[in-house]
Amino acid sequence: MISAERIRELIAHGENERVEFKSAVGGVPKNLFETISAFLNKNGGVVLLGVKDGGAFSGLSRTEARRLADEVVALSNNAQKLSPPFILDADVVPFVDEFVVAIEVPSSSQVHKCNEKFFDRSRDGDFQLRSTEQIRQLYMRKSDAFSENKIYPYLTEDDFDSKLIARVRQRMVNLRPDHPWRELSDAEFFRAAGLWRKDFSEGTEGYTLAAVMLFGKDLTILNVVPYFKIDAILRRKDLERYDDRVTIQTNLIDTFDRLMAFVAKHLPDPFYLEGAERRSLRDTIFRELLVNFLIHREYANAHHATFTIEREFAETRNANKPRLWGSLTLDNYEPFRKNPSIANIFTQIGLAEELGTGMRKISKYIFEYAKRGGIEFFEEELFRARIPLPPEEENAQTDKQGESKNETRNIDRDIDRDIDRDIDRDIDEEQRIILQYCTTAKSAREIFKHIGLRYNTMALRRVLRPLLESGRLRRTVPDKPTSRHQRYVTVISFEGHK
Repeated sequence: MISAERIRELIAHGENERVEFKSAVGGVPKNLFETISAFLNKNGGVVLLGVKDGGAFSGLSRTEARRLADEVVALSNNAQKLSPPFILDADVVPFVDEFVVAIEVPSSSQVHKCNEKFFDRSRDGDFQLRSTEQIRQLYMRKSDAFSENKIYPYLTEDDFDSKLIARVRQRMVNLRPDHPWRELSDAEFFRAAGLWRKDFSEGTEGYTLAAVMLFGKDLTILNVVPYFKIDAILRRKDLERYDDRVTIQTNLIDTFDRLMAFVAKHLPDPFYLEGAERRSLRDTIFRELLVNFLIHREYANAHHATFTIEREFAETRNANKPRLWGSLTLDNYEPFRKNPSIANIFTQIGLAEELGTGMRKISKYIFEYAKRGGIEFFEEELFRARIPLPPEEENAQTDKQGESKNETRNIDRDIDRDIDRDIDRDIDEEQRIILQYCTTAKSAREIFKHIGLRYNTMALRRVLRPLLESGRLRRTVPDKPTSRHQRYVTVISFEGHK
């Protein structure tokens, strides 16, 4: 969510190529989606409703602001207003005793029309593209800038993992029960998400590279991008080779889970309170680092990616199509999604947030986690991000967390055997308590101690498995259910149960 402080900064700097003010007196401005489509077609931007053109604050009541936000979200999924649709979030932000609606618009890898007209952005204005040559140049710009758009016309639905698609779509609905994509068929979902495209300059249509990286079967990914792999390496004792290594060559959704499991296996999670609630500094920092690692990679580049944990730092190295060269800081960094369709799916399942959040969150929490600063983000043909780690004695991994290896193996086998798969039943109070408790990863023994139940198979069948299958709870080591490092973590939060 955009903060009041950031809104104050945007107003102070005035309108420009990436900032637009609209008073919104009387409802949604008629030309709002001209600006939104122009932002989508150019470099993205922020629209503030409740601020006049010159920067004077007009303000909105809470009721007006909420109504406007709901209308903007609904219209962003209306193909007659915005084509193809692009689901936006509109934040209602308290500001100077009233409210502002802030709409963060990313750059899209697709070309969007508003009311069947093409718009582009220049300085602080939107202009309509009227000539065939202008429109052709816009399509070419998108094709050149976003390799995730590459179309593979001979791919079919059999080349994609239907179970993964269902799981991801369920996570979207769990996070947002009224999600506009909820009732779509899989084919309609791919089109709405920009994962099926028609290239009007070449006359081809089909599934895109982004679709393959997100939902392709492992064999499909191997055939389309045979060079794709990520090495996760622990290098503390054996500095010449490694102490532990995992090579990942699968879809980006499962890749993220496996990378986070590698982090949980090898890095500490010190106790930290933010206000009255515990926050996992480790999960917060590494979620931002690894999501950005995946959604900003240049997938047309054959250089394989690495995530390395060393004695004093963790580092990601990734193929990149640079926009800036050299060291990035909060002062010179301009947020830009290099794979907007991939980033959009991560956003819809709650793993990516506001544009540019990653660097800000890491900067905010790194000193509390590592007891020192010194983060580095460096952009060249290879993008490098490096963050410091806690003192080495805190990194020592022990096997004294939770139950024994045999107990965990037996319990997970019980969970996986002959379980009722009715995932649509209501969540009872015990399950709600579990979801609240597991905002940071917990072992099965910790969970059942917390809710005051005996650690037995019947309780596991009744409580844990429905949460796992509904996508509300996930394993931190999904490919090894019997791992002694297995933990469970909440995927979503419930209103009123945070």
